[in-house]
Amino acid sequence: MGTRLIAKDSDYEDDAVEYLAPVRRGLEAIHLLNKSAAKAAKNYAPDKSNGVFVGSPLAANEQFIRFKGQSVFVQSEVREARAMTLFAVVRTLDALADDATRPQYFGTYRSPPADGSGGTTYGVAMYNNTATTLSAMAGRGNSLADHVSGSVNTSNPSQATWSLMSLRVGVGVQEGTILKNETTGVEATLATNLNLPRYPSLGKFRIGSGYTLQEGQCDMAYWQAHSVELTPAEIAIVLADIRAHMARRSITV
Repeated sequence: MGTRLIAKDSDYEDDAVEYLAPVRRGLEAIHLLNKSAAKAAKNYAPDKSNGVFVGSPLAANEQFIRFKGQSVFVQSEVREARAMTLFAVVRTLDALADDATRPQYFGTYRSPPADGSGGTTYGVAMYNNTATTLSAMAGRGNSLADHVSGSVNTSNPSQATWSLMSLRVGVGVQEGTILKNETTGVEATLATNLNLPRYPSLGKFRIGSGYTLQEGQCDMAYWQAHSVELTPAEIAIVLADIRAHMARRSITV
């Protein structure tokens, strides 16, 4: 299956109206993160709303946009769903010493719970937990009384190297959360809290930031979101498509 760009002229990405990804099931967003804030904010998924760029990119070039947590990010129109599959091409050159220098690559952490009970819950996010760990969460629980982050952690000692990451979020009891570095093959699966169902938030995803905590810088070249749990076969198709797209920007993942 191929990828087709509908263009106003013939200038590939810059003039594209839509990016017709080979897997469209549950597709909510494709953000091509390079060149400018305006381009990064555009949602290339057919018939989906654009985001808004907050702040000014710390860097913007042919390969990527540099974001900073809480101050430079794309506020997308993608609302957190119970089941999700997300893809991102990321790296960070920050110090990763503490939350001030550790990025959240995308997330809804922390946002009001979808059940309307007030307060905030964990949401879905991918972030650096330590200088050598890339982590993700997808909140689980029955209510705020027993909600947990549902976090998973992957070893990633070379954070300055481009990585193609996938995050697959299951819905019910015994359906886990899987974070995988598709570049290195390192994978982590939620091993605890599986007796709790997904507990989603009302948050809309930020790209390059969450709603609180991490304020570090990160470089991002691509972000794609589906509001369903894609099958392994579907994920393989998406990964091949992203790799081909990144290769045209001289990014090998």
